[in-house]
Amino acid sequence: MRGEDFLQAGSSDVARDRQPDYDQILNRVLQKFRWAEQSATISSGSFPVLFTPRAAAITLGWLFSSVLSGQSVVQKASPLAEKVGETLFDPRLTLFEDPNLGVNACSFDDEGTPTSRKAFIEHGTVMGFYWDRRWAARAGLASTGNGFRGGLSRPSPGTVNLCMAPGSTATAAMISGIKEGLIVDQVLGAGQSNQLAGEFSVNLDLGYKVENGEIVGRVKNTMVAGSIFEAFQHLVDLGDTPEWVGGRAYLPSLLFEQLGVASRQG
Repeated sequence: MRGEDFLQAGSSDVARDRQPDYDQILNRVLQKFRWAEQSATISSGSFPVLFTPRAAAITLGWLFSSVLSGQSVVQKASPLAEKVGETLFDPRLTLFEDPNLGVNACSFDDEGTPTSRKAFIEHGTVMGFYWDRRWAARAGLASTGNGFRGGLSRPSPGTVNLCMAPGSTATAAMISGIKEGLIVDQVLGAGQSNQLAGEFSVNLDLGYKVENGEIVGRVKNTMVAGSIFEAFQHLVDLGDTPEWVGGRAYLPSLLFEQLGVASRQG
């Protein structure tokens, strides 16, 4: 707490067959608070934006999960419904599911269908969707082993581990190449999105200003918006180290050349 300014920063490590790296968790949290000691401002406009794995999973991963669901396809709500085989994204984007990884690894879904590794987007090309038995039957297809239930609800399409193939550049190196831009680390909720258009709009809970390759302070009262289609046409790079987010997503950092930034000064 600093006056009316409230900051909450967190870090985590998801581990299977080993102890979590507690030193890494502590060091990351301390680094976040150090970066946030100074305040910074950014004007409204278009700027380079780097999403950490956590922010990428909540903002972009959720949107991809929505438009790749077989339920969305049957309901004609997915903008990718008629795009299988088309290259709509940067060729470096490969989005897939691997149920053999992580703490949520499973051999069968909640409907008893075997799970399997599958690519949804491969080198920028839309490959297919994920299905449970009910929505697959409506489309005249077979389940892909993605029927999962939440609590006492009936099964519906869901992913086990949404993974994104990493790049070959360290996150620190990507930051060092930003002349003026933002790092998005934590967002408020899942933000607002127009799934039919593949658009997202998120308020920053924890974000940093970058000037000449250096993190200069925390930004507040700032929103980042864009479209997954436009964003991945202006992809600068992907980080070389994916991280687990909540045990159900495994993503690297993502740097985009430009996204819309709206800032309220004061």
